[in-house]
Amino acid sequence: MQLWYLTRFIITNSREREGMLKKWSETGKAKFVPVMIRALRDRKPGVRKAALLALGKIPDARAVAPVAALLNDSEIP
Repeated sequence: MQLWYLTRFIITNSREREGMLKKWSETGKAKFVPVMIRALRDRKPGVRKAALLALGKIPDARAVAPVAALLNDSEIP
């Protein structure tokens, strides 16, 4: 079952995705963490940066490995 916010996130442009991540991080709700983790693999660097910043505001153990993998990935500019 896809959640409405995941569907909305997927179909928006990169600027909207960045804004959504910022707003979700301000809620402090962990339910958005899976979408934030998914955003770490976005093709747009601004979205990946917004996801990192958002995950920094919502402490959740699920984000540790994906964030570490992103930071260690030499393929990402």
